[in-house]
Amino acid sequence: MAPLVRSLSKALLFFCLFLLSTRYICTPLLFIQSWNQHYSLIVSHALGFHDIDLFDMVVGVTISLISTIIIYILLFRLFRYCQKKMHGDFK
Repeated sequence: MAPLVRSLSKALLFFCLFLLSTRYICTPLLFIQSWNQHYSLIVSHALGFHDIDLFDMVVGVTISLISTIIIYILLFRLFRYCQKKMHGDFK
């Protein structure tokens, strides 16, 4: 039962980090209109996207997913470091 709860809590943590990443990292980047309209149009047509909103969504989800993975890994490394330091297993 404990491994199931642990894996569900990790999945819930990842999902919450993804939502926070989408809200606070990706959203401000997509709404810089003067920069975004020109370059998004050029890059989206070069990559074969004919709908600029679809391209913005794909870029936004990709940025959010990458930042969530990085934050998740750093969070667990920090947790392991603090746990080792508290228990005296730190070398």
